[in-house]
Amino acid sequence: MKVVWSSRAQRRLRQIYTYIAEDQPEHAKRMVNRLTQRSQQLRTQPHLGRVVPEYAREDIRELIEGSYRILYQLKTERINVLTVIGGSQLLPDTAESLES
Repeated sequence: MKVVWSSRAQRRLRQIYTYIAEDQPEHAKRMVNRLTQRSQQLRTQPHLGRVVPEYAREDIRELIEGSYRILYQLKTERINVLTVIGGSQLLPDTAESLES
C-alpha cells in the first residue's frame, strides 16, 4: 500500500525540523528521518497504529514516535498521513478538519 503525506503533514514536518534545528541540527535530521521511516511501516501494516481516541473512527489512526503523534487515514488504495503533532498538543475538534 502507498503512504502519501498530505501538504499539512509535510508542512508540520518542516516546522518540527526548523524548531529542533535551532538548537540541535543533527537531532532535527534524525527526528525527521525517524518520523518518515515510522510512517513507511504502514505500507505493509496499515492497521499498526491505534484508533485516535479523540475521534473514535476506525479509519483515523495514529502511530507514536518519540513525543510525536503521526495521524493517518486508511483509504482503499493508500494511506494518507494527515499531520504530525506533539503529544501534548490538542487536536482539532473534528477529524474532517484534518482531511482538508
